[in-house]
Amino acid sequence: MGEAGCRREYRRRGARITPDRWGRYLTPEGDLVFLLEWDRATEVPKQLETKVSGYVTHYRGRERAELNNVLFVAADARR
Repeated sequence: MGEAGCRREYRRRGARITPDRWGRYLTPEGDLVFLLEWDRATEVPKQLETKVSGYVTHYRGRERAELNNVLFVAADARR
């Protein structure tokens, strides 16, 4: 699911997070569902920190929160 679809779905649920993508990694043993945040180095580091905090806040206290995965992909090691 792309960014627009993710934004629409999470806003519909009343969430403040807006992942760039939703994905599923398939293996012979099963699958891993994840939200993707793709850093294109267009945001200042403080904005990335705000995004991470937003995900922590979103999942804090939710039942089975540990089963949710958020993959952050950064432009380089510094980011």
